[in-house]
Amino acid sequence: MKKRRDKSGLSPRRPLLLGFFICLFLILLGFTYSQEKNSDLTELTQEESSRLINQLIVDSDMNGNLLVSKRKQEIIRQAYGYSDEDEEIASLNTTIYPLASIQKTFTALLIAQLVEEGKLTYDSKLGDFRPDIPKSNNVTIRELLEHTSSYVMPETASEDVLEDEEEQVEYAKETTDYTGYHSFFYTNVNYTYLAAVIKKIEGSSYKESLQKRIIAPLGLENTYFWDDLPTTANVAEEIKGSNSLQKVYSLELMSTLLGAGNLYMSVDDLIKYQEAINDNKLVKQTTFDDLVKPKTNANYAGGYFLTGDNCLAVTGNISSNQLGSGGYVSLLYTNREQDIIIGWLGNSLPSNSLINIGKSIYQDIGKS
Repeated sequence: MKKRRDKSGLSPRRPLLLGFFICLFLILLGFTYSQEKNSDLTELTQEESSRLINQLIVDSDMNGNLLVSKRKQEIIRQAYGYSDEDEEIASLNTTIYPLASIQKTFTALLIAQLVEEGKLTYDSKLGDFRPDIPKSNNVTIRELLEHTSSYVMPETASEDVLEDEEEQVEYAKETTDYTGYHSFFYTNVNYTYLAAVIKKIEGSSYKESLQKRIIAPLGLENTYFWDDLPTTANVAEEIKGSNSLQKVYSLELMSTLLGAGNLYMSVDDLIKYQEAINDNKLVKQTTFDDLVKPKTNANYAGGYFLTGDNCLAVTGNISSNQLGSGGYVSLLYTNREQDIIIGWLGNSLPSNSLINIGKSIYQDIGKS
């Protein structure tokens, strides 16, 4: 540091400048000190973020499991409320829930793997593989992935449980209309038909393909199909709560969700799955980027919505056109560049938008 000069002969403005530089020096000194205390600052910020996120979950009247990771490090793990409200059984970290529409990302990943292997393209016609499906020569694989196929299928339970995949596809064919308008319309049948394409190409069931290509390689030990739940599994029971009209879950309804929403999972497996995607373990990064790059104003592709903060998000709900929104809900929210993943699996309908909840959690974690 330079020695202070004699003040004699200075103009009246020099003391002001001197004061300015002294203040600047003190600010820089404080900044240097805060940098030296960076570990304490990070810990305090993380604690504050956790407190805010916890309050957000409680205020949103949510029951379920939250797990947040950042750069492969667990940031927040918390179970809320009951897995079985009637029996007053608390939610546990090992509790499993229906994935609902998050399963669509699994189906899309299988399609992307087949594209990588040269077994189809996004421009292939549905009719190339399932000409028995009405209007299938008018619909591409890309349109099914993006919900722009013109197909519309109501979310209603079948009269009886649909026992096998072909019966489930037949039910979809019987209950689906084709509008001819190739604009965005979210409907489960698109992913049921994609599951049928996978089955045709692989020569084995969709379930077997998913097990072979994703579940087994990633070691997802708490992931099950709706009709393979072990009796010992800790499965959350649907809660009506204050935000839903009534419970909607039934085996009949679940059997109509082939490829679209009848997979069960723990939140640990959910995070492990998205980590594998972010690490390019399931498909190449260029393949995944092409899969999830939106081609429409809906900002939806490959099972994910692209949000305004350049994150990928998907939410799910086991719902019924006849009964409304049910209690089973799910959220997957990720930013690949920051390697942040937010997973929520729950059994009661929250009072706030799941996408907004995911965005709030991301902002608290991502800026800490």
